[in-house]
Amino acid sequence: VNRNSSTLTALPTQTRREGQTLSVHICQGADGMALSADGKTAFVYCQFDHKLQRIQALGDTLAVVGQTELASEVLPPETALGRKMFFSAVDPRMTSPTVGLACESCHLEGREDGHVWQFPDGPRQTPGLAGRQLDATAPYHWAGLFPTVHDFFKETVVGRMGGMGLTHTEGENLKGFINSMKAPENPLQSRPDLADSLVRGKQAFVKANCATCHVPEQAFADGLNHDVRTLTSLDRLELLGSDGIEAKGVEFPKLDVVNTPSLLGLGRTAPYLHDGKVVTLRGRINDARSPQKDGKDHGDTSMLSDQEIS
Repeated sequence: VNRNSSTLTALPTQTRREGQTLSVHICQGADGMALSADGKTAFVYCQFDHKLQRIQALGDTLAVVGQTELASEVLPPETALGRKMFFSAVDPRMTSPTVGLACESCHLEGREDGHVWQFPDGPRQTPGLAGRQLDATAPYHWAGLFPTVHDFFKETVVGRMGGMGLTHTEGENLKGFINSMKAPENPLQSRPDLADSLVRGKQAFVKANCATCHVPEQAFADGLNHDVRTLTSLDRLELLGSDGIEAKGVEFPKLDVVNTPSLLGLGRTAPYLHDGKVVTLRGRINDARSPQKDGKDHGDTSMLSDQEIS
């Protein structure tokens, strides 16, 4: 079952010959199925359409032979539309047939894939989206190039995914769904045995002036770009054309500053930094124990003890 393309595909086990694969279009949001005892009927529940569909092999084709609506939508209509766009790799507004990507291809369930991708502007780690308070963390992109979410959608959806693009209303629907996604579960929350440790950790966060850039009242960001010595010679400043989309076939200049990312959901979004060069939070904090104190340091934790860092 292919959720992002809303298809069910049957792969024969007895041959690898071309043309033996069978597919049928199904409703949206399916990510699993059950088979009948004889293996000839598949039952699929489509989460986004709230329907149970029955699929059978009829000769050399697969066909939906029945369906039952089991529930009604609980999300606001606009949010439900945004969800369908987020998960679709066949919606021409979101992607082209030659690309076939969904937002969810990299931002799995609205989170991230743990990968570092090679783009023309350098290696970039996939940031999480769920629970990150999108409206409070402008500008967008690791280089802070896009002042609004709609500007960022244009570059991502049209420039990288090959889609036709979104109207303002469609962009608001997509943004609304992203904002509706809950933050990843945090195993350190609601644990009485860690209450004292968390209080001391917050004190260490303040002591090391982490909140100077990662402002708690601004979703642990500051909306600014900084030179914090995390950039390398591989990092370039992505140039945008008059349409707000990445320019093609041009030499990008060196990137000098990087946008402050939110720290929300940090425990579930390794690796760290824009290029994913740091694998653990402890490694990131330890890197700041020997600052050069020239205003370009990525924090200064030299005053923290090992216990405070823990």
